Amino acid sequence: FTNRPHDQYAFEEKNDFMHNPNAYEIGCRLMEGGAKLSEAAMAFEAAVQEYPKHVEAWLKLGQCQIQNEKELQGVTALENCLHNDPSNLTALMNLAISYVNEGYDTAAFKSFEKWIETKYPDVVAKARTENPDSTADDRYTLNKRVTNLFIRAAQLSPSGANVDADVQTGLGVLFYSMEEYDKTLDCFQAAIRCDPNDALSWNRLGASYANS
Repeated sequence: FTNRPHDQYAFEEKNDFMHNPNAYEIGCRLMEGGAKLSEAAMAFEAAVQEYPKHVEAWLKLGQCQIQNEKELQGVTALENCLHNDPSNLTALMNLAISYVNEGYDTAAFKSFEKWIETKYPDVVAKARTENPDSTADDRYTLNKRVTNLFIRAAQLSPSGANVDADVQTGLGVLFYSMEEYDKTLDCFQAAIRCDPNDALSWNRLGASYANS
Protein backbone atom coordinates (compact mmCIF):
# COMPACT_ATOMS: atom_id res chain seq x y z
CA PHE A 1 0.00 0.00 0.00
CA THR A 2 1.01 3.60 -0.56
CA ASN A 3 -0.67 6.87 0.26
CA ARG A 4 -3.50 7.29 -2.22
CA PRO A 5 -5.96 10.06 -3.08
CA HIS A 6 -9.27 9.97 -1.26
CA ASP A 7 -11.27 8.91 -4.32
CA GLN A 8 -9.79 5.41 -3.90
CA TYR A 9 -11.95 4.93 -0.81
CA ALA A 10 -15.20 3.08 -1.64
CA PHE A 11 -17.86 5.37 -0.21
CA GLU A 12 -21.42 4.22 0.47
CA GLU A 13 -23.66 5.56 -2.30
CA LYS A 14 -26.63 6.45 -0.10
CA ASN A 15 -25.66 8.52 2.91
CA ASP A 16 -28.18 10.54 4.92
CA PHE A 17 -25.36 12.52 6.56
CA MET A 18 -24.18 14.09 3.30
CA HIS A 19 -24.01 17.91 3.33
CA ASN A 20 -24.55 17.97 7.09
CA PRO A 21 -22.02 20.50 8.43
CA ASN A 22 -21.93 18.63 11.75
CA ALA A 23 -21.27 15.18 10.26
CA TYR A 24 -17.88 14.77 11.99
CA GLU A 25 -19.24 15.71 15.42
CA ILE A 26 -22.23 13.40 14.91
CA GLY A 27 -19.86 10.55 14.00
CA CYS A 28 -17.84 11.13 17.17
CA ARG A 29 -20.97 11.06 19.31
CA LEU A 30 -22.22 7.89 17.64
CA MET A 31 -18.85 6.16 18.02
CA GLU A 32 -18.41 7.16 21.67
CA GLY A 33 -22.03 6.41 22.54
CA GLY A 34 -21.89 2.78 21.45
CA ALA A 35 -24.11 3.20 18.39
CA LYS A 36 -23.74 1.00 15.33
CA LEU A 37 -20.23 1.46 13.95
CA SER A 38 -21.66 1.43 10.43
CA GLU A 39 -23.73 4.52 11.31
CA ALA A 40 -20.72 6.35 12.70
CA ALA A 41 -18.70 5.40 9.61
CA MET A 42 -21.37 6.94 7.37
CA ALA A 43 -21.10 10.22 9.27
CA PHE A 44 -17.31 10.26 8.92
CA GLU A 45 -17.62 9.39 5.23
CA ALA A 46 -19.86 12.41 4.75
CA ALA A 47 -17.34 14.60 6.60
CA VAL A 48 -14.36 13.59 4.45
CA GLN A 49 -16.33 13.90 1.21
CA GLU A 50 -17.22 17.45 2.23
CA TYR A 51 -13.68 18.23 3.47
CA PRO A 52 -11.18 15.80 1.85
CA LYS A 53 -8.29 17.13 4.01
CA HIS A 54 -10.14 16.57 7.32
CA VAL A 55 -7.37 14.61 9.07
CA GLU A 56 -9.34 13.70 12.19
CA ALA A 57 -12.34 12.54 10.18
CA TRP A 58 -10.16 10.21 8.09
CA LEU A 59 -8.56 8.93 11.29
CA LYS A 60 -11.89 8.25 13.00
CA LEU A 61 -13.25 6.67 9.82
CA GLY A 62 -10.27 4.33 9.71
CA GLN A 63 -10.59 3.36 13.37
CA CYS A 64 -14.34 2.90 13.01
CA GLN A 65 -14.09 0.62 9.97
CA ILE A 66 -11.32 -1.48 11.54
CA GLN A 67 -13.36 -1.96 14.72
CA ASN A 68 -16.28 -2.95 12.48
CA GLU A 69 -14.03 -5.61 10.89
CA LYS A 70 -13.86 -3.77 7.57
CA GLU A 71 -10.09 -3.81 7.69
CA LEU A 72 -9.28 -2.83 4.10
CA GLN A 73 -11.70 0.10 4.18
CA GLY A 74 -10.10 1.15 7.44
CA VAL A 75 -6.60 0.84 5.98
CA THR A 76 -7.51 3.05 3.03
CA ALA A 77 -8.99 5.69 5.34
CA LEU A 78 -5.86 5.69 7.53
CA GLU A 79 -3.66 5.99 4.45
CA ASN A 80 -5.67 9.05 3.45
CA CYS A 81 -5.24 10.47 6.94
CA LEU A 82 -1.47 10.09 6.55
CA HIS A 83 -1.58 11.52 3.04
CA ASN A 84 -2.77 14.76 4.68
CA ASP A 85 -0.74 14.44 7.90
CA PRO A 86 2.28 12.11 7.36
CA SER A 87 3.37 12.27 11.01
CA ASN A 88 0.02 11.46 12.65
CA LEU A 89 1.07 9.07 15.42
CA THR A 90 -2.34 7.51 16.01
CA ALA A 91 -2.83 6.79 12.31
CA LEU A 92 0.68 5.34 11.94
CA MET A 93 0.17 2.98 14.90
CA ASN A 94 -3.30 1.86 13.78
CA LEU A 95 -2.15 1.41 10.20
CA ALA A 96 0.88 -0.67 11.22
CA ILE A 97 -1.33 -2.99 13.28
CA SER A 98 -3.81 -3.36 10.41
CA TYR A 99 -0.99 -4.12 7.96
CA VAL A 100 0.13 -6.97 10.25
CA ASN A 101 -3.45 -8.26 10.45
CA GLU A 102 -3.66 -8.26 6.64
CA GLY A 103 -0.25 -9.89 6.17
CA TYR A 104 1.61 -6.85 4.85
CA ASP A 105 4.50 -7.23 7.27
CA THR A 106 7.09 -5.08 5.49
CA ALA A 107 4.65 -2.17 5.17
CA ALA A 108 3.76 -2.65 8.84
CA PHE A 109 7.37 -2.52 10.01
CA LYS A 110 8.03 0.60 7.95
CA SER A 111 4.97 2.26 9.50
CA PHE A 112 6.22 1.34 12.97
CA GLU A 113 9.64 2.76 12.04
CA LYS A 114 8.02 6.04 10.94
CA TRP A 115 6.06 6.11 14.23
CA ILE A 116 9.15 5.67 16.39
CA GLU A 117 11.13 8.19 14.29
CA THR A 118 8.36 10.73 14.84
CA LYS A 119 7.77 10.21 18.56
CA TYR A 120 11.31 9.34 19.70
CA PRO A 121 13.70 11.05 17.25
CA ASP A 122 16.57 11.10 19.78
CA VAL A 123 16.33 7.33 20.35
CA VAL A 124 16.40 6.68 16.61
CA ALA A 125 19.25 9.12 15.95
CA LYS A 126 21.41 7.49 18.63
CA ALA A 127 20.70 3.98 17.33
CA ARG A 128 21.61 4.97 13.78
CA THR A 129 24.82 6.61 14.94
CA GLU A 130 25.80 3.37 16.67
CA ASN A 131 24.72 1.14 13.75
CA PRO A 132 25.00 3.20 10.53
CA ASP A 133 25.06 0.08 8.35
CA SER A 134 21.68 -1.21 9.58
CA THR A 135 19.61 -0.21 6.54
CA ALA A 136 18.48 -3.52 5.01
CA ASP A 137 14.73 -3.85 4.61
CA ASP A 138 14.10 -7.57 4.21
CA ARG A 139 11.33 -8.75 6.52
CA TYR A 140 13.54 -10.27 9.24
CA THR A 141 16.19 -7.53 9.36
CA LEU A 142 13.59 -4.75 9.26
CA ASN A 143 11.64 -6.34 12.11
CA LYS A 144 14.80 -6.75 14.18
CA ARG A 145 15.90 -3.15 13.61
CA VAL A 146 12.49 -1.64 14.42
CA THR A 147 12.00 -3.92 17.44
CA ASN A 148 15.36 -2.73 18.76
CA LEU A 149 14.22 0.90 18.41
CA PHE A 150 11.02 0.16 20.35
CA ILE A 151 12.99 -1.65 23.07
CA ARG A 152 15.26 1.39 23.41
CA ALA A 153 12.20 3.62 23.77
CA ALA A 154 10.73 1.27 26.38
CA GLN A 155 13.97 1.44 28.35
CA LEU A 156 13.50 5.18 28.84
CA SER A 157 11.18 4.29 31.75
CA PRO A 158 12.64 1.04 33.14
CA SER A 159 11.13 1.42 36.62
CA GLY A 160 7.60 1.19 35.28
CA ALA A 161 6.84 4.87 35.82
CA ASN A 162 5.64 6.82 32.79
CA VAL A 163 5.44 3.70 30.63
CA ASP A 164 4.32 4.54 27.09
CA ALA A 165 1.42 2.17 26.35
CA ASP A 166 1.83 2.73 22.61
CA VAL A 167 5.46 1.58 22.75
CA GLN A 168 4.33 -1.59 24.54
CA THR A 169 1.55 -2.13 21.99
CA GLY A 170 3.94 -1.66 19.08
CA LEU A 171 6.45 -4.03 20.63
CA GLY A 172 3.72 -6.58 21.22
CA VAL A 173 2.66 -6.48 17.58
CA LEU A 174 6.27 -6.67 16.36
CA PHE A 175 6.88 -9.76 18.52
CA TYR A 176 3.52 -11.22 17.45
CA SER A 177 4.44 -10.91 13.77
CA MET A 178 7.52 -13.07 14.44
CA GLU A 179 5.46 -15.57 16.52
CA GLU A 180 7.25 -14.68 19.78
CA TYR A 181 4.04 -15.05 21.73
CA ASP A 182 5.41 -14.99 25.30
CA LYS A 183 6.98 -11.59 24.65
CA THR A 184 3.78 -10.46 22.91
CA LEU A 185 1.69 -11.29 25.98
CA ASP A 186 4.10 -9.45 28.29
CA CYS A 187 3.87 -6.31 26.16
CA PHE A 188 0.08 -6.27 25.86
CA GLN A 189 -0.23 -6.87 29.62
CA ALA A 190 2.09 -3.89 30.21
CA ALA A 191 -0.09 -1.75 27.91
CA ILE A 192 -3.19 -2.80 29.89
CA ARG A 193 -1.51 -1.84 33.17
CA CYS A 194 -1.12 1.67 31.70
CA ASP A 195 -4.80 1.85 30.78
CA PRO A 196 -6.97 -0.96 32.21
CA ASN A 197 -10.06 0.43 30.41
CA ASP A 198 -8.62 0.17 26.88
CA ALA A 199 -10.89 -2.37 25.22
CA LEU A 200 -8.61 -2.77 22.18
CA SER A 201 -5.66 -3.78 24.37
CA TRP A 202 -7.79 -6.47 26.02
CA ASN A 203 -8.91 -7.60 22.55
CA ARG A 204 -5.28 -7.90 21.37
CA LEU A 205 -4.33 -9.79 24.53
CA GLY A 206 -7.18 -12.25 24.01
CA ALA A 207 -6.30 -12.76 20.35
CA SER A 208 -2.67 -13.37 21.31
CA TYR A 209 -3.64 -16.03 23.85
CA ALA A 210 -5.88 -17.66 21.23
CA ASN A 211 -3.18 -17.68 18.57
CA SER A 212 -0.43 -18.86 20.90
